[in-house]
Amino acid sequence: MPDKLPKDMTMAERRALYSKHRHPPTTDREARNLERVLWLFREMPRIKPMAVLDIGCESGFITRWMVDEPYVKGLLGIDPCEFGIEHAKNLVKKRANPEKAAYAALGWEDNECRILLVSETPKHPFAGGPDAIVCFEVIEHFLPEEGIELIKKIHLLLNPGGTAFLCTPSATGRYGLNNPDPWHLKIYDWLELSKLIKDITGVTPSPDSSDPDFIMLKWKKPDHGALKGMEEPK
Repeated sequence: MPDKLPKDMTMAERRALYSKHRHPPTTDREARNLERVLWLFREMPRIKPMAVLDIGCESGFITRWMVDEPYVKGLLGIDPCEFGIEHAKNLVKKRANPEKAAYAALGWEDNECRILLVSETPKHPFAGGPDAIVCFEVIEHFLPEEGIELIKKIHLLLNPGGTAFLCTPSATGRYGLNNPDPWHLKIYDWLELSKLIKDITGVTPSPDSSDPDFIMLKWKKPDHGALKGMEEPK
C-alpha cells in the first residue's frame, strides 16, 4: 500500500489498485457500535425502502442487517474491492434472509451497475430503481470533480421519493484533514458538502450530528425527480 497516491493517477488506476486491497472485514458486533450504522437503524424503519443500493459496501457491514427487515425486498451492494465483496457474500449467509442480497465487484461509474438495477420482471425489487441509496465513506476517495459526478449519479439512480444517505469523514474529526490515509483525496466540512448536494440536486440535505468524526447527510428526491438539465438514466 503506497504512503501517498500519485496526483496524476487516474480513477481507473486507483480503482485497479484498490480492487486488490485486503482489509479485515467489519463484524456485525463491531458495526452495531458505529454511530453511522445506528443512524441507519433509526432512519430506515421510517422510510421502509423496498430496494436498497449500497455503494462502496466493502464487506456489507453497513446494510447487511436490512435483509432481515420485512419491508426490504432486495439489497444490492457494490464495491470494486473483490476481497470485500467475497466477504460480503459469505457473511450475509449468516442472516435469516440471505436470498434478498446480491453483491458485485463494481464501481458506481460502471454501466453494469445500472443493468443490475433494472429487470424486465415487474416483481424484481429494482425494476424501477432503488428506494434508498447508502454511500458511506466513499466520496473522500475521489477528486472533487469525481465527487460531483458521484452525487449526480446517486440522485439520478434514486427512485422519485427515495432517500439517499451519505457519510464521509469530517474535516475537523479524527479521520479528517490530519489523517494521513493515502486514499483520502478530498475531505469536506459540513457546510461545503451540504451546499454541494443542494447545488446539484436542488434539495437541502438533513444532517445527523451523532458522530463528530463524520458528516452524515440525507436527502429525499422529489417525486418529480430529475436533475435540472439532465435526463433520468435509461
